[in-house]
Amino acid sequence: MLARKDFFLRWAEACVVQPVFRTHEGLRPRANHQAYSDSATMAAFAYLAQLHVKLWDYLQRCAQGYGLSDTLMPYAWAPIWRPFWMHANESPPSHEMPIFIGPDVLFYPIVRPYQRKARVFLPQG
Repeated sequence: MLARKDFFLRWAEACVVQPVFRTHEGLRPRANHQAYSDSATMAAFAYLAQLHVKLWDYLQRCAQGYGLSDTLMPYAWAPIWRPFWMHANESPPSHEMPIFIGPDVLFYPIVRPYQRKARVFLPQG
């Protein structure tokens, strides 16, 4: 059950930097960890929801092309999650998966269960 809780919270953390922050019980709610499964999860989910609200204006600007030149993305929309090369000239190690959330936020997902720390590659600037 703990692995499911860890996975649920990691998924919720990733959703903070997406335009839609929500949960879904799934087809078998009793078999899956939920936002309301225990008080610690509810507190963590509430904190993440508040963080999403604080990022809302930034995410909206990113969706409208904030930080992209007209030659790179001459449209009224742009991806919020952007490949590393869109805002950095160098490349991270091939086994890492950093993603820019707009031009100002570098999102480094941790993909190993129970991992709490990671070394990250930061681009110049």
